[in-house]
Amino acid sequence: MTNKAKEHMAEARTIHFAMRNGAIPYMDAKRLTKPLLDEVNKVARKIAKKYGIRPKEITFQDLGRNL
Repeated sequence: MTNKAKEHMAEARTIHFAMRNGAIPYMDAKRLTKPLLDEVNKVARKIAKKYGIRPKEITFQDLGRNL
């Protein structure tokens, strides 16, 4: 992954963590992470295409898991 994608992923996880601790509502957290996850998934699709495999799309619910 590129550094930009890693930064987006870290920011999305931070927003998800804030949502889990009650700092921001669920819908706001989901709305804020959508553009970040779109960029990360774009990079994932590009890498998967390069190696001829199926991409692992990251969803909002995946942020709470250890990927």
